[in-house]
Amino acid sequence: MAKTIYFIGNWKMNGNYDSIKEIETVNNFLKKKSISKLKKIIFCPPSNLLMSFSKKINTKLLDYGAQDISRINLNNGPYTGQLSAKMIKESGANYVIVGHSEKRLLDEDYKTIKKKLA
Repeated sequence: MAKTIYFIGNWKMNGNYDSIKEIETVNNFLKKKSISKLKKIIFCPPSNLLMSFSKKINTKLLDYGAQDISRINLNNGPYTGQLSAKMIKESGANYVIVGHSEKRLLDEDYKTIKKKLA
């Protein structure tokens, strides 16, 4: 069985609503090229752009995800700045970056990563 190859583009703290227009360029490029269905391109924009991404992606080769997820395993609550798995899913995102090296530099340890995956 062939494995799917993922290309993940982390936008970090870059981009704005106008930059999402470039997704149309990527969509058009992918439609014209004979790119294998075994490859998937995933963009991970800042959280303020997640909902906007769902309106721009129109190919199965392209998808998007969140840059982080809350370690608090609840759907909602009084947790400033946190995004729950439910919130991410409601945005239409199917992926999330967990355990990024930049987060570990900010004291996120493996115990915290494990909580995020629970």
